[in-house]
Amino acid sequence: MNSAVHSTFLEQVGLFCKLPLPILENIGLEVAVCNPLGPPTDLIALLLTCKHVYNLLGFHANRHLYARIFRSKFDTRAPFRRFGARASYTSNLAYQLRIYSLCLKFFRNGDIAAPHMDRYLWVAFLMMVESDGKNEAQLLEWAGLKSFVDNLARQKLWDNRENHNGWPAESSINALTLWLMWLTTDEETLRNETPEARRRLMELVRPYVVLPLRYPSFHAPDNHFEFPLPSTLQTHLPYTHMTPHGFYPPYRVPDAHACSQIHYNLRLDIAVPPITIAAKLLYFARSEATPFEFPPGLPADRAAALAAGITYPMPTQEDYRNFNEHKAARVLERGDWDWRIKMGEDEGKLEDDGVWRKGLKAKSARWDNDWHRWCYCFDPWNVPDLKGVVYTYGSLNGDWLGRMLIPDINQYFSMVTSPTFVPHVPAMTTVPISLRLREYHCINPEEPTMPGGSVHDALDDGITCAWFPSDVNIRETSEGVRVDDPGHGGSSALYERYREGKGNSHSEETCTQCRFRKQQEQLELEERDTARRARPRVHRHDVPNPSMRRRPVDQPEPGVMRPDGPSSGVDPAVDFRLEFSEALGQDVDELLDSEMQGGDEEGDEDSDWEEYVENTCNGIQDIIITGETISSHGQAWQHYRFYGRVRRWDGLVALVRKPSFVPELGTVIFRGYLVANQNFVGNWRAFTVNAHAIPLEGPFIVSRRLFDSCAGDLLTNRLIVVSCDSGLVLDVKEFEDSQEGLAAAGVDLSSESTIDLRNQTVLPGFVDAHVHFFLHEYSETTWEDQVTRESLAERTIRATAHARRTLMAGYTSVRDLGTEGAQDADLALRKCLSGPNPIIPGPRYFTANRAIVATGSYSPKNRLYPNREGVEGVMGAEVADGETACKIAVRRQVGAGADWIKVPLLLDYRVRANMADVSRMTAGESIASFSELELRSMKEEAHRLGVKITAHAQEATALASLARVRVNSIEHGYAMGNLIGTGVFEDRREEELPMFWIPTLATFYTVGGEPWRRASASFKKALTELPAGIEIACGGDTGVFAHGRNALEMKVMVDLGADWRKVLQWGTLNGWRCIRSMQWEHTSGSERLKRVEELREDARVVGDNEVPFGVVKKGFAADIIATKGDLEHGFSKAVDQESITFVMKGGRVYKRDGKELC
Repeated sequence: MNSAVHSTFLEQVGLFCKLPLPILENIGLEVAVCNPLGPPTDLIALLLTCKHVYNLLGFHANRHLYARIFRSKFDTRAPFRRFGARASYTSNLAYQLRIYSLCLKFFRNGDIAAPHMDRYLWVAFLMMVESDGKNEAQLLEWAGLKSFVDNLARQKLWDNRENHNGWPAESSINALTLWLMWLTTDEETLRNETPEARRRLMELVRPYVVLPLRYPSFHAPDNHFEFPLPSTLQTHLPYTHMTPHGFYPPYRVPDAHACSQIHYNLRLDIAVPPITIAAKLLYFARSEATPFEFPPGLPADRAAALAAGITYPMPTQEDYRNFNEHKAARVLERGDWDWRIKMGEDEGKLEDDGVWRKGLKAKSARWDNDWHRWCYCFDPWNVPDLKGVVYTYGSLNGDWLGRMLIPDINQYFSMVTSPTFVPHVPAMTTVPISLRLREYHCINPEEPTMPGGSVHDALDDGITCAWFPSDVNIRETSEGVRVDDPGHGGSSALYERYREGKGNSHSEETCTQCRFRKQQEQLELEERDTARRARPRVHRHDVPNPSMRRRPVDQPEPGVMRPDGPSSGVDPAVDFRLEFSEALGQDVDELLDSEMQGGDEEGDEDSDWEEYVENTCNGIQDIIITGETISSHGQAWQHYRFYGRVRRWDGLVALVRKPSFVPELGTVIFRGYLVANQNFVGNWRAFTVNAHAIPLEGPFIVSRRLFDSCAGDLLTNRLIVVSCDSGLVLDVKEFEDSQEGLAAAGVDLSSESTIDLRNQTVLPGFVDAHVHFFLHEYSETTWEDQVTRESLAERTIRATAHARRTLMAGYTSVRDLGTEGAQDADLALRKCLSGPNPIIPGPRYFTANRAIVATGSYSPKNRLYPNREGVEGVMGAEVADGETACKIAVRRQVGAGADWIKVPLLLDYRVRANMADVSRMTAGESIASFSELELRSMKEEAHRLGVKITAHAQEATALASLARVRVNSIEHGYAMGNLIGTGVFEDRREEELPMFWIPTLATFYTVGGEPWRRASASFKKALTELPAGIEIACGGDTGVFAHGRNALEMKVMVDLGADWRKVLQWGTLNGWRCIRSMQWEHTSGSERLKRVEELREDARVVGDNEVPFGVVKKGFAADIIATKGDLEHGFSKAVDQESITFVMKGGRVYKRDGKELC
């Protein structure tokens, strides 16, 4: 470097050094994260500019910078939830950055024989189960973890098995390797794996799958239900049998089972996750990749079987196809680096507060139950105070499908009694299984049923009866489940049915736990008061109030292992780094490693904090499960009934399966865990009279049945045949997702007429039952200014744009409830949107033309001439008074061509609004604008003319009137919750149609304030107590907020606790059922519906608005959309317009691969 350049460089460095520290730190952060993946190696260049910068930004001096780097590159929410606030301390995040950086380099080097393997596998495992998107991106995309653990498993899993009579070792390295292999398995992995590689892996993990006696599946033996175990059992472990594979039952020594890790600079005692669970997941995932071959000559389907006189249970070809298409070993969905940024403010707050709750969107939250099981359930003689939730209430509710493997009984017991490993033994038979389960809770002060077994036998809590007494009688009633126990003094316990979003009968006044807690709090308060009086000058520090506090660990700085050689990562400053490496005589990566080895900071001033977990009492003392096989599945593989319990100590589930009709089929007991809250996996065992006998066992796995809007299910591998001429679905049939299966189904993926949506979720087109195409966002222009100051031409042009946006967002049908002053423009717009070649792209369009209002009740208000309706002749609706005039208005609307009649009964447009200058209370009074007689006359006249009627109302008095009149749909209704349980909705004649409630939550959410508070509370109550005869459909009052954002309604519903499956039904099939014409109702409509599959409802014959829609089914309209999102784990994102990649309406494609085609 010449002297002139050197002088300039020093001058520039001098100016740079004068920058304030916050600016320098921000520069350091940007440099460190300019490459988001990998360790922050680019920071070295900045640290080497001069000693001043080094002393300000070096790891030894500025942990705050390195904590910010960590937050930018890695996920932090799971540690905050699980460890509490201390995991987020600056020094601890900086420490973890160093550990993660070394870990990433270790795996990127790819050396499966490198030392310290156990340490780095632990780091990677913890990173993956804490990942919300960033951690897995670092490990998979930068470090190459997937190929690393695949090579490690395939080459090293059976190392040193000669020391164990040929059996592979149950070591922490092997366990973590298989768990990481499962955590990195995705659909692409399974598709691309060769049959030979698949078979080889299944053989490698098979020993862990088939012999639970040697490789325990549970954290404590399943013969125990109540914990902690008596200390007497710890002195002499209560084995009943000695086998070549160890003692039975397989108790574990806690100290040998747990490992101590330093994680976020805190000590973490964690059990090695059971190797057999990971092995089962890997084994079943690979076995399901090969379709089960069914015997030839079977009936095609159930109808064919019945036609052949087969009325007994027997599988058909259709049953086998259904079995093959359901994947019981469901792989994990990948996280999204920017998932949190895409959330709304309120939703995001729930993710950020560090509190575990059901329904968190963070991907890591699915592992929270497993995490607490690993960390707090390795010592059965101890129940830690800090243990969190190991089973999420309601998790087992619903339908489950999967398979069990039945080993050859002789080969199995030969294996049990022989110490030597024999490959490929025992032979196993695959049997399909299904469960339709219901969950019930015993609520304090109700006393739960005692566990089974013998009071004289501490080793038997009744596992052969799923921990129930052997003579127990379980009766399901309308109030729940009644469990009668004759053996314990004839005791009887009532268990309440768990329903999503609905509370239970728990009361702090009657709950013994709550009353005891209050007593303890009162005693502590009195003790503190006494202490304060005795020592009035005690100094206290104000401290935050996290949900968990953890004492710092007195732990010396762990040794730092660094891989040999420089990083092989992509670096844009290669020349710069080489120059400095040469000048320093040391690689800059090694310098970074050395720099980040600085000793830990001293503990914070609050280092005397105690650690605690604060749980809210819900009164649940015991959980039982009942159920039966899914009916259609039972017709194929026999009918069974189930009952069982959940072990509160670790969330282990035990279910007894008994045959419903053929006792000779035998009783088995399923025991297993919910892994990541999606795969129920474990072992089944045969029933034995002697509870201590070693039973025949085999592995099983089930997962929730994936959405057919009729059944509320997602279905896999469906071939949808569509007619572009009629616009109808011609057929929906199953296919096998392989080249052979596609060929057999006649699918040519190269054909222009074939649309491949296998990597997306296909849905019926969404339905918005409440829009206003002739309005746009109120945040842009107020309603009154739109109605009075925008020309009809402008409003019509806007409406065409709104129609297009709505269609591209996946909404293929809408109901427009009023032009709001745009006269009859909606009728002309409907014509332009209809037909096989519409002039304007948009959804099916149902219109209400002009709302019918009473004199003086609607806007716009004329401030210059208060006695006149409207402003300069512009009215937001049509005025009618008295029964006769109301009938005339209905006739006029129907004659003009309206699909619906709309009546605003009570809205924010108050009848006496012009009194606001002198009496705000009077101006705000809720006064019904129509009498019930007027309402009834309009309803009867509309129905006589074959048209449905909807009414807008919010207050309870108006809603009660609408309930008595029985209008077809109610809009808004934020006081609906006040009427639930009053009986006003139950008074319904059999011939009356159901009333649909369109809550328009999205509008209340947009407006906020008191209306939103009341609307959300009302909806939550309705989720649990919706009266008979009232159904829900989705409609957001779109127009108040932006068109194209229609899905906000469904998002808000799910956020308020509605099950996403129900919401999809409300937004598809229920949408059609609500807005369809009267021609589809009553007996004639039912008969018409039965003939839909005859393909008669051709739009060219019956018209666009008469075709059935809302479900992908033969004879229904080919209104089909697809999303690239994950409905179950990311519903809001999945239904958002950005995720809708495909839109078809009436057999015509309007959007494909995310691109608009018109």
